[in-house]
Amino acid sequence: MNRILSIIAFSLFFVAWTSVSAQEVRFDTRAIVVNPNPRFGVSVSLDKPGATPVYAVGEEIRISVSVDRDAYVYLYSLQPDGSITQILPNRFSEDNFLRAGQTRSYPPQAAGYVFNVEAPTGLSKVLAVAATRQLDTRELARFEAGASFATSDLGQEGFQSAFRIVVRPIPTSTWVTATAYYQVERSGGSPRQSQATLAIDSQPRGADVYVDGSHRGVTPLRLSSQPGQRTVRIERSGYRTFETSVRLAPGESRRIDAALEPVRAVGTLRIESEPSGADVYLNGRYQGVTPLTARDLAPGEYLVDLERDGYRTENRSATVRAGESLTVRASLSPLLGTLVLRANVGGAEVFLDGRPAGTIPSGSGVLEIGSLAPAEVEVTVVAVGYTTEVTRVRIVSGEVREVRIQQTRR
Repeated sequence: MNRILSIIAFSLFFVAWTSVSAQEVRFDTRAIVVNPNPRFGVSVSLDKPGATPVYAVGEEIRISVSVDRDAYVYLYSLQPDGSITQILPNRFSEDNFLRAGQTRSYPPQAAGYVFNVEAPTGLSKVLAVAATRQLDTRELARFEAGASFATSDLGQEGFQSAFRIVVRPIPTSTWVTATAYYQVERSGGSPRQSQATLAIDSQPRGADVYVDGSHRGVTPLRLSSQPGQRTVRIERSGYRTFETSVRLAPGESRRIDAALEPVRAVGTLRIESEPSGADVYLNGRYQGVTPLTARDLAPGEYLVDLERDGYRTENRSATVRAGESLTVRASLSPLLGTLVLRANVGGAEVFLDGRPAGTIPSGSGVLEIGSLAPAEVEVTVVAVGYTTEVTRVRIVSGEVREVRIQQTRR
């Protein structure tokens, strides 16, 4: 007599492959584990066709998995209520090593057990993990005393955290994942007949579908729904969210086609200066004065020039990234002035606003005082036996002011 094992639902999935540093794990919005840098592939499918096949509670289900490289395969059922079951390896099928190109189905023929779908209803997943070396999966699920399948009550977020620990010691090139989704619904006659049907598609496909806030699968998708007012939201990375509201009558079939609008990949650059009021140029084009926010910038490198009368021009470079906001800050340095004194008495002492500033050289009689902040200063020249000369001079940024001093004997 066959042993009956009740296991919850699953549905189809794709693996997003991107290149990042080793040992990194990524999770998408549907709580799926993704290898960002895979070097081989694993696929998992169910015994019904379609992106999100529908199974009734109590119906038998079979899972097939294949790899394109010799690997150890682990299968997990992630159910809508957060419970997790390790489908492979189990006490019936402990051999989880597959050869490249081999496809294996579970339960195997004449296995002595079957998989039956049971509640809770909703979208479920089966996660396939393939690794070139055996993994220590005790963090993910454990065999209780006498149990044929390892289970866990970590929930999907806890499962993600535990999975990161499991793969941390190995490089990302040695493991890969895939996931299958599928919808579990109640069986029965008249209650099902009173339900409505939604056929949802999008361009491009592969978008997430939410009905009344609950994730139901990815496009193209066909699902049953209770009659009444329903809100359908369709999301895909890089595209604007599509949302519509429909009122469904009992037994009605409604189709929704969403043409998703690409979101322009732009960034924002905030430019500030001290003092403010500096002219801003981006790649040589005038934008305004600080503080300034430049929006809708195409990603890339920008040369930022800040100019203000009386201050040195400041140059900065900024890398704008799509969807990000960057702030550039600059402290402007005032342009300094120079004072040149031409005097007739060598050795005379010079004071600026009462502070010693130098001595008139004998011979040339020319004293140059640089690095002066813009301001009006009092120049005092003193020499023994000569008249003291006092004059006021305005120092201008970036300019040289020349003053002649004529002292007479007393």
